Amino acid sequence: MAYMAGQYGGYGMLRFTKRDLYNYVHGQRITRICDGDAAATIGYFEGKANADIMTAARYTRTPDNRLGSLFWADGEMMADYQLFGDVLAFDSMYRSNKYRKPLVVFSGSNHHKQTSNFEFTLLEDEEVHTYRWCC
Repeated sequence: MAYMAGQYGGYGMLRFTKRDLYNYVHGQRITRICDGDAAATIGYFEGKANADIMTAARYTRTPDNRLGSLFWADGEMMADYQLFGDVLAFDSMYRSNKYRKPLVVFSGSNHHKQTSNFEFTLLEDEEVHTYRWCC
């Protein structure tokens, strides 16, 4: 900010504030998914899926080759769904994570009235076709 102010003759000559610059840079960081994060997550889930035949892990990519949506359900979650999936709760935590993507949790209640998670999905967007993909 100080460098740009020096180039333009002072802070008063700039058309943006320090907060505007911070928000812009922060927004750019959030919208970009680092290959390390996505690759590590996909590798972890694929390793778990290879170790347990009951585990399901799948993902999509965006046209610019970024992580789109990510689905995860392990063998215990699937077994719980078979036993306790009569009533299904659907909760979408609205963009409260680092990548500002909706996290959808499918859960229910077991015979001890404890919460059982059936599936986790990190969605690319909130379009109908994206929600259909995760089900």
